[in-house]
Amino acid sequence: MLKCRRVLSNGTRLALTVLLLFGLSACGGGSVSETAATAVSSSQPDASSGTDLSGESGGTATTTPASLASGTAGRSYEVELQASTLVSGMSWSVSSGMPPGLTYAPGATADRLLISGIPNQAGTYEFTVSILANGEISSSRFRIVVDAGTGTGTGTGTALSVDASGVGQATLGTAYSANITGSGGEGSYSWSLSGTLPAGLSWAEAADNLSIDITGTPTQAGQFQFAVNLQTAGDSVSETLSITVVETIEPVALTTSSVPAATKDSAYSTTLQASGGVAPFSWSISSGTLPAGLSLDSSSTLASVSLSGTPTESGSYSFSVQVTSDGQSTSRDYQLTVADGGTTGGGSSDIEGFGRNTLGALSSPTGYETYMVTSLADSGPGTLRDAISQEKRLIQFAVAGEINPQTDILIKKPYITIDGASAPAPGITLKKTQRMGGALIVGGTHDVVIQHIRVWGAYKAGDGTVNNAGTLGIDGDWDPDYVARNIVLDHITARNATDSGPDIWGEVQDVTVSWNLIFHNYHPTTISHYPSPYQTRQRISMHHNVYAENGERNPQIRGDVQELDYVNNIVYGWGWANVGCYGIRIKNDWANGEPQSNLNIVNNHFLTGPAGRCDDSALIYGWDPGPDQYDGGPSGTPEQGTVIDTSRMGSLWVNGNILPSANRDHYSTIAQPLFIPSEAQVTTWPASELRDRVLPGVGMKFRDAEEQALLNDIKNSDP
Repeated sequence: MLKCRRVLSNGTRLALTVLLLFGLSACGGGSVSETAATAVSSSQPDASSGTDLSGESGGTATTTPASLASGTAGRSYEVELQASTLVSGMSWSVSSGMPPGLTYAPGATADRLLISGIPNQAGTYEFTVSILANGEISSSRFRIVVDAGTGTGTGTGTALSVDASGVGQATLGTAYSANITGSGGEGSYSWSLSGTLPAGLSWAEAADNLSIDITGTPTQAGQFQFAVNLQTAGDSVSETLSITVVETIEPVALTTSSVPAATKDSAYSTTLQASGGVAPFSWSISSGTLPAGLSLDSSSTLASVSLSGTPTESGSYSFSVQVTSDGQSTSRDYQLTVADGGTTGGGSSDIEGFGRNTLGALSSPTGYETYMVTSLADSGPGTLRDAISQEKRLIQFAVAGEINPQTDILIKKPYITIDGASAPAPGITLKKTQRMGGALIVGGTHDVVIQHIRVWGAYKAGDGTVNNAGTLGIDGDWDPDYVARNIVLDHITARNATDSGPDIWGEVQDVTVSWNLIFHNYHPTTISHYPSPYQTRQRISMHHNVYAENGERNPQIRGDVQELDYVNNIVYGWGWANVGCYGIRIKNDWANGEPQSNLNIVNNHFLTGPAGRCDDSALIYGWDPGPDQYDGGPSGTPEQGTVIDTSRMGSLWVNGNILPSANRDHYSTIAQPLFIPSEAQVTTWPASELRDRVLPGVGMKFRDAEEQALLNDIKNSDP
């Protein structure tokens, strides 16, 4: 340490001592002794009597400056000077010349002076420190060298930012490494982390100070949130991140099985999705050729990638997409047809949500035929049943009226469009004359669009409750594929079903259920596959539907439902005809291993109707309103938007809904909406506007008087 002494007039010998703080070298490079000796020799020949700070009493120091610790622009600096003797009434002063960004202040006691701050400009700085005690001033010169440091901003004038794209999922017990890089800003970088890294991981600045590395081997599974903070002399930025540590990583796989057709000179966008693996992912075209004008976003490091652009040539194109994660790669073949421009027909161009990528028959890569229904008979030439017996058909109607199916009309062929809007008034109604059989069902196939028809079951208010006496459904349990994917049910009027009107059952993917009027059913919609063996329903959009005067299940969701987006629906008058008594139920038999369901319930309007029954059950978790053995929810009634992460329910985001004041279950279990890709997001209005926006256009093209009267009742009911 550096000691500089002055013999005061009263005989007291006063000395300055440079203290070391925060591991900083007081004089840099271990040269304090030499520097101090130089100062002594130049100002006080008798070094044994101490270093005279001022030469003559009250004079100005003329010694060679003593070096304090060097600093780095943009990084914290602190050093403390201390007199060897505490003298009553002593005071400090510092001349100009300190590095910009540093200031001085009295220390904890009168014999201490603190110099601290963040120097913001490189250079060599000299200044004088003085002590006034017993009427005499003792002074000495000091030097601080501030270097530019090894880590600086880009100097391009761009905003300071952090790139954390390399931070991804980790595996328990497996070495992990992620790099976080800074860019932009001016001056040296200073990094810090707040929050919690997974146990077993730590962070350190890279040698060039331009980035940090998170490394180690995680020892605890879970999700861990933290913030990365980057600071320069004149700017700062912070980004909140999370690392999820899983026990195992499934092999990476491409789950998107097909891509929709495109139209020449029209904007096109679709998303390919991978499962398993761990971020970062890399994407490429491994073989074949994309249509001119389209490209794959090879910069994506996520588990999904965009294929987009504007195709400039028509034709059929075959290609393979490869995704790589954690050193493992997989690829899948695709075929994309680009049709010539012009009107496509089929009535499905305005579909939103997860089903938007299919145009039914128009998505066929090898073309389609138009089949005109000319008979209302149940079977035979020219009938609907005959129409759906072959693939790649756009089905239109030259007749109108009722079809009375005696057995289920089961769609098992791909690329089918049923365009009920093509029929003359009063449109097409599939009306059952018996309780069982006669439903319209989409089986284990793909690319099916059904629009503007009416399905009418045999259920009447007060009838017994017979399961499977349905009218409409999607059932992935059927051959040939044993999965139903790329399905649209749109502008359908579905009424008087005991069960299944419509249901979504079995293995199902990429579905839109929109703008349907579903009324006077016992329990119309179950989205489930219960009990085991459980199957997954994923990527389902239900939006702008009206569920009116049904008993219950508007819908009921259980048994491994993933990515369900329930948005802008109206649920009215549950408990109709004194059967059932709830609007929506999310159920999970967790004790017996039933998988959880993950969904958004956003901006829906729940109206009890004139009967006002069960106003505490518009939305329920588990079996009954409030906490029970199936949901493990909290006691009391948390406000909508409250996050309860101890519930046994899955990932639920519940927000913006209008619910009866007595409703009990409407908390969320996650702090932000379940992720929905931008291309699958739907037009969303405030719940208070739905009666004005949804009621005029809901249901099939041709309404009867009973349907219109019901919609009028909803329009005029109390909020």
